[in-house]
Amino acid sequence: MPSAIFTKVKTLASSAPASPLELWPEGERVDTEALPPAIDRAKLQAAIEAAFAEPHPDHPRRTRALVVVHDGRIVAERYAPGFGASTPLLGWSMSKMAVNALTGLLVQDGCLHLADKALLPEWTHLEDPRAAITFDQLLRMTSGLAFKEDYADHASDIIQMLYVEGDQAGFAAAKPLAHPPGSYWHYSGGTSNIIARVMRAPALPIHETTSASPARGCSRPWACRVQCWSRTRPAHLWVRHFSMPRRATGRG
Repeated sequence: MPSAIFTKVKTLASSAPASPLELWPEGERVDTEALPPAIDRAKLQAAIEAAFAEPHPDHPRRTRALVVVHDGRIVAERYAPGFGASTPLLGWSMSKMAVNALTGLLVQDGCLHLADKALLPEWTHLEDPRAAITFDQLLRMTSGLAFKEDYADHASDIIQMLYVEGDQAGFAAAKPLAHPPGSYWHYSGGTSNIIARVMRAPALPIHETTSASPARGCSRPWACRVQCWSRTRPAHLWVRHFSMPRRATGRG
């Protein structure tokens, strides 16, 4: 991740309480009046109105929340009736950002290495070609694993993983290779669950403290009050779709 973003993640990975006087994300305060010179207020407002508009009542958008961040600060936010800054909402694929941040902390602390292979017990057999998949390839979705990401097909891998399988990571990890690792990019919701399972391996210092603070790095906590994580029955974080972020703050 970019160094500036990673530095902010490290700064927020602290158990200190958030100050109501500090600007978000260090604290709770949001100032949407003093916009940076580069932002056109009229165009920003028009974009927000368009996001909440319902031009086709037969096909409602149902926009619930919109938060605009510029240079690390909130410059605009709006919520539908009944929703607010502290309302947990399904994160869907935005959850990948939290996974990547946790991964970055573990890599920085030397707990994980991007070149690591044979990442799962079922991939460690010498004759299993999945043993060649690296952590970097999982992060880049170039693992080569077969995975059908088709939301219109109820028999597709993504639908089966989300709504049928109890062990989402195990389901995705059991898929065979469709391409040699590193040779082909393919969007796969199952990959993020595999990453979460790797991060929760017994040899790594990832463990649960509360439902909103899922992990610890080698030397510091990841204390984040804005995430609520779903879990599978084998107690792996289920992060592909169902982290539930709130806008509130970046501290716990």
